[in-house]
Amino acid sequence: MIAISVHAIRRSAGAYQNLGSLFMIFIAPLMYVLRFRGELTTPVGKVRITTNESLRGFVYGFFKTQFWYLRKLHKLVPRPLYFHTVVDVGACVGDFTLAIAKKCEKVIAIEPGTENFGGLCTNVRINSLGNVVPIKAAAHNSCEQVVLDGNSSDLHVVSSTNGQSARGETLDEIVLKQGIEKIDLMKVDVQGHETFVLDGMPQMLKDHRVGLIIIEVHLKRHISVSDVSLIMTSYGYRLIARDDYLFEQPQLYFGI
Repeated sequence: MIAISVHAIRRSAGAYQNLGSLFMIFIAPLMYVLRFRGELTTPVGKVRITTNESLRGFVYGFFKTQFWYLRKLHKLVPRPLYFHTVVDVGACVGDFTLAIAKKCEKVIAIEPGTENFGGLCTNVRINSLGNVVPIKAAAHNSCEQVVLDGNSSDLHVVSSTNGQSARGETLDEIVLKQGIEKIDLMKVDVQGHETFVLDGMPQMLKDHRVGLIIIEVHLKRHISVSDVSLIMTSYGYRLIARDDYLFEQPQLYFGI
């Protein structure tokens, strides 16, 4: 929490509009100690907190969304920031989804974890976000069952047979079922499963049906920037920006 607070101050750059987000970050440790439970009003909307883990997961995701993703997008995309269709891969409880839903026509929010998905659906419902379609699935390179381990924002696909089972689906298949022709923005945060996700969307990448793709690379899970870049450049995408996010998790921005 201390590292998050320090970086939130640095990246706010003294901007008045960031005061609400900074306040949210600063009071989170107190809420954690007091074991806050209930509906929390935040700068991105209402969030239902049921456990300390759900609070921790949301605050971490909120910090990443507000001070990293949106900050970079505002520099890359002409204002006003608006997208027709967004796909949030690894939506967790909806921190990015809640924030971006106000800036787009439709959001497809993909999350495999049972508890995370329940939180995502609840947060979508209490904010009356009719433009969000939650999908319970793990973005994968084939349609098969996968196993998950970890909690909240740390949930990830593992090779072990011990863990939470989830349905794995390719993004090509998910998007086809939704009848989506073009995606303006896709965010991929899948805790080391990045290359599997990209291998599951060859048709979309080949046809350049995704305009801007943000991929968080999890170096500690043995994925490298070159692994991801090689796949993306093979389809004609180019690296247009990079943010060296905390915890050895660089965020890469690819476009045509």
